[in-house]
Amino acid sequence: APGVLHTPSAMSWRGLISRNLRELRILLCETGAGSQGGRDFVMQQYMDLKVLNPTFDFLIREGTDIEAKMIARFDWGVEEEVSIENHSVGEVMKKLEALVAKGQSMPRSEESRDCVHLDDIVAAKIKTVC
Repeated sequence: APGVLHTPSAMSWRGLISRNLRELRILLCETGAGSQGGRDFVMQQYMDLKVLNPTFDFLIREGTDIEAKMIARFDWGVEEEVSIENHSVGEVMKKLEALVAKGQSMPRSEESRDCVHLDDIVAAKIKTVC
């Protein structure tokens, strides 16, 4: 549910977004039926994801007659694009989880490796509160 933090096991990969990705772009059609799941994902999940990853760049862009997709940027400028056209919120979450897992296995840049993640500190504080 929106605004409700889930159990630590359900949150584990969600809290790793800022560690494993450098940026996530979500492209949606403002009115198209194929983007409905993506729009619902943003409305239902964005707040929780941002709380767990407060310094991370989630870029949400709307356009006319475009295919719904997510574009993840990893270290070293590597990008991967995945379609979320005609996907449910749950299917969009699974695609994002797969991108986060891929980022975990990719080589890190020096900038990323040496960075102290504010998001890790925030996530640790959330865990102690829950």
